[in-house]
Amino acid sequence: MKQLYQKYKSIIVALLIGGMSTSCSWLDVTPQAQVNEEQMFSNPEGFEHVLLGIYTSMTRESMYGQDMTFGMMDVVGQYYNIYKNQDHGYYYISQLNYTHEQFLNHSRQTWLDCYNSIANCNVLLEALDGKESSFFEGNKYRLIKGEVLALRAYLHFDLFRMFAPSWGKAKDVLTIPYADSFTKKIHAQLKGEEVIRKVVADLDSAKNLLNGIDPVLEEGYKVMDNHFNSPQEASDLFLSYRGYRMNYYAVLGLLARVHFYIGSNSEAAAYAEQVITAKEEGYFQFTSETAFKNPQASRDVQQMNELLFALNDVKVVDRWFSLSSSANSAFRIVDNNSFYSNGDFRLYLLENAAEEGKAASLKYARLSENAANTNNKLPMLRMSEMYIIAAEAGYATDKTKAISRLSELKTNRGVSMNMTGYSFEQLQDETLLEAKRELLGEGQLFYWYKQRNMAKIKRGKEAIDMPIEKYTFPLPSTEVEFGDRVQP
Repeated sequence: MKQLYQKYKSIIVALLIGGMSTSCSWLDVTPQAQVNEEQMFSNPEGFEHVLLGIYTSMTRESMYGQDMTFGMMDVVGQYYNIYKNQDHGYYYISQLNYTHEQFLNHSRQTWLDCYNSIANCNVLLEALDGKESSFFEGNKYRLIKGEVLALRAYLHFDLFRMFAPSWGKAKDVLTIPYADSFTKKIHAQLKGEEVIRKVVADLDSAKNLLNGIDPVLEEGYKVMDNHFNSPQEASDLFLSYRGYRMNYYAVLGLLARVHFYIGSNSEAAAYAEQVITAKEEGYFQFTSETAFKNPQASRDVQQMNELLFALNDVKVVDRWFSLSSSANSAFRIVDNNSFYSNGDFRLYLLENAAEEGKAASLKYARLSENAANTNNKLPMLRMSEMYIIAAEAGYATDKTKAISRLSELKTNRGVSMNMTGYSFEQLQDETLLEAKRELLGEGQLFYWYKQRNMAKIKRGKEAIDMPIEKYTFPLPSTEVEFGDRVQP
């Protein structure tokens, strides 16, 4: 059995390396047909290659390359004008029909591929634990370990938000396994409280490892170009693009997201404010009006400098649509005329913005044939989300500051609104609208609804019922049948 276990580890590493050249621009790697663990981790560069391979694995169509962003998760968030089209590839998912084969196929593959990426994280962490930090140049041991721990937490947290009940119930019932080791044994289901405890523990460890040594903390990253292109890039390509990677600020942002989801508002606000402080010191600057309104081919539709963490996926434009060819109608926004108010710079993020039910986000579009890979980033965490979290989570402590955070975000999107004296309920209404506007195409809106256990959610002008069970994806049947799992 031990030999089989080691063989499986080698296969995982081989698959990682074999797939890296397809969608990873951080490093040009020649694929290897076969590589075993011992060979892979015989030098520091092998650890770097495997880490980059993990990032690449997360861009699968079943994961953040589609289903966990603009695909399945945004469909259940009811963004799109597909609910009357039974031929649509996501129709039954849009109807929240969790027993239909269409949903089961998508959710099962998401589950399997997420845990595959987690297994890869664990293989790498196990190999790291077998090395001294002196094996690596400079601070790379801490950089790699911090990134991998945070990626493991990120993946588990999204699985938890999909397959566990809403937080109030999830705390005390068996939910998902937290795979924190590579083992032949089946990881046990854990109560929600324990899952979150492990997520936070991984993130706290990552934060401590990255604090003070992450190149993204350097002064040079305040310049937009350097935010994504490390000053060390000329001598060490691995250190490039820290602004996209799971860097120190991304870890803080994820801690804010996690604490906000479970209602730990003081912690959520504190972490969000740390990111905002970095912005006030020169990082992650708001996208300018000009950048929103530039000619289409050069328009900053992803608000690049605001990204705390993003994946690179050159295939995403093909899964979306090209404006130079016939537009894909699969992801047309159902209520686009009421989506952004007049004067909102974000109107420039939509194609066919004036046509009800026909507009689509430009976030992943090929804007011109001369810029084929312009929008090949998958936003995973962005600075504007920190403003929204800081506003809602910070209201109980400092109303004035909370309202000012939301007002600042709106102002920088071209929207002027006097919110002085807003009640918490009024502020909540606005934060939800801003989350919907900011996070379009990023798979987050459903979780905002779930965090509030909203009894009704909007599908255009239609309000649809959301009994609490609709916020919980059922575990794949194979997990119940062969993994000794119970449905939460």
